Amino acid sequence: MKKCLLILAAFAVVLAGCNKPADTPLNTNATKDNAPAKPVASTEPKAADIAEVPATLKTDGYLYYGLDCKKTLTYKLVRQPNQGDQSGTQKVVYKGMVDGNPSFEIERAGDLMALGNDKLIVKADGVYSTFAAGTDINPPMLALPAKVEVGATWPSKMTSKGADDKVIKIDMTNKIERKEKIKVAGGEFDCFVATTTGELTNDKKMTVTGTSWYASGFGVVKMVLKITDAKGSSQTDTIELTSQG
Repeated sequence: MKKCLLILAAFAVVLAGCNKPADTPLNTNATKDNAPAKPVASTEPKAADIAEVPATLKTDGYLYYGLDCKKTLTYKLVRQPNQGDQSGTQKVVYKGMVDGNPSFEIERAGDLMALGNDKLIVKADGVYSTFAAGTDINPPMLALPAKVEVGATWPSKMTSKGADDKVIKIDMTNKIERKEKIKVAGGEFDCFVATTTGELTNDKKMTVTGTSWYASGFGVVKMVLKITDAKGSSQTDTIELTSQG
């Protein structure tokens, strides 16, 4: 069940940050007579420039997924029952245009490294997940629609193989239920609240329920995700923003 929660959390949680500019190489090409040194061509690959993302693709989904945030965010992960608090950071790295679609990678550190990195693309109708928890998602799965409004619904469906070569199936429905102001350790935010219900199959079929709070410019600032197996045993993850930096 732990692996299943990691998979779902990786799909559900996207936090924001920015690329650190590459360090400028030291110029050691000075001449012996102390003449001005000739510039040394950098061998570092040029970082993709997020400014190239078309304005038409900076939709509600783009903003509420936190893809424009310029901060590295720290989150607390609480897993129940019988497990202590964990903490880690995430940031979004813009990777450039792929087939006309902006692409991003979510990089995690600390205890959140257990979720693995995610890969995303942005299309006209929303933000799509292409890789999560070490699993390719093909075709890409809609993570958040372009238009975020109360009453909006969208499916989360995929069939893939995990690292252990077992078939993983996700069949869930998401709905924006309401707008709500929420206060967490990392700040106070005006959010759209989305619920998730459905099933996850990984050898055995399990019921999934969840609630996520999306804030514009930050992404998910809180999420509660619960998986229940056929015997009624359940496990719950709560992920909450604790600081901005």
